[in-house]
Parts: sequence; C-alpha cells; structure tokens
Amino acid sequence: MKANQWVGFLLTASISAVVSTAVSSGWLSTRSVEAQEGVPERLSAREIELVDGEGRVRIRLGVSDEGRANLSLLDGDGAARAVLGLLPDGSPALALTSPEGRLRAGLGIFRGGVPGLSLADPDGRVRASLSVSPGGHPELRLIDPQGRSRAALLVDGAGAPKLFLKDEREKNRAGLYLDGQGNPAMTFYRQSSDPQIPFTLPLATLSADGDGPALAFFDQDGVRFWKVP
Repeated sequence: MKANQWVGFLLTASISAVVSTAVSSGWLSTRSVEAQEGVPERLSAREIELVDGEGRVRIRLGVSDEGRANLSLLDGDGAARAVLGLLPDGSPALALTSPEGRLRAGLGIFRGGVPGLSLADPDGRVRASLSVSPGGHPELRLIDPQGRSRAALLVDGAGAPKLFLKDEREKNRAGLYLDGQGNPAMTFYRQSSDPQIPFTLPLATLSADGDGPALAFFDQDGVRFWKVP
C-alpha cells in the first residue's frame, strides 16, 4: 500500500510557489497589525513552503480544499517522509514513509476516539497494530501479508491478559490466558468455516488452579463431556 493511499487526505492541497513567489504574486498577505519591531504578528496563506540552501522544498504547511490542515516534511529528493494532518472527521494522524513513498508507520486517533499505531513492511502492508479500545483495553495484533490478523495479545475488561492464535479465516484456534483468579489456562478451538459465526467453540482446555492441573474435552456444541481429574 502506497503511503498516499493512507494519507491522501494530507496531500490534497495543490503545490504553490515558494513563499517569496507567493508574496510577489499577491497570494500571501500579512495582517495590518504589527509588532513594535515592525515584524508581522500574523501571516495568512493557503500554503507555505520552506526551502533549503539549494532551493528544494523541505517543509510544506497547507490547508486542503476541504479545509484540512497538513504538514509535510520532505527529503532532499522531494519525497514526503513525514506527514501530519487531519482525517475527514477531524481526527489527527501521522504517517512516516519510505523513500519510495510507502507507509512504514502510522499513528492516529480514529473512530470512537481509538488511538492506534500501525507498522508496515517494506511493501507498505500493515503487519502489526497496537490500539486501545474505547473501554481502555489495549490490544496488539500481528498481521500476515494478506492483511489477516493471525495473533492477538490483549488485556480484557477484567484486567486478564490473553493471547490468541488465529487461522486464515481470523478465527481463534488456540488461546492462552489467566482467569479472574490468576490461574493459567490454554484452550484449543474447533475449526470453523462458517463466516456467519464470529467465534469458535472450544475443543479442549488445559488449566491449573489451587487444586492442580485439569484437562477437559468438549463436543461439537461446546458442551464439556469429559474432564480429568
């Protein structure tokens, strides 16, 4: 995935000339209110560009036609390597890109006020994500090249840590967790190909509590039919 697919909203402002050209063309205006030293207190413009000693644009600050502000930091070849801006709903987002323009890391606050961090591979595909739910529960997901979540590490609402391993349909196949009393348990889940079932039923569990270890098996309906001890 190209970075401009993820942060296209940040780059919609058209490229204007450098600040000096904007001033001479009348695109850039200063307020009449000035400090005592004669320096303008305010500067009004749709886009401002800062250049290096060789005239290359290195910083671009602008507002898109939709009214969204964005700030881009460019490398010596003119590629935007860091872009800070606002999503259409007003949420802030930061994208860090490779020299080829592919997303490598993204940080933002998304729908529902959920903060998220995404890390991508050299091809721009997101391979790991870290987020905190609206309820305050953190979750780390590891993603395969096809964009499917294959592992999830989280802390649930009760404060219990959990690790889930998922199949290619993103259904849980194995889980390791601590219960409310801090006792460890591992669950193996049945394979399910039904896309309408958002969860998988347990096949077997191995747990340990104050009385020692225990092993249990479940039927196709998730009902336990055997347990030892």
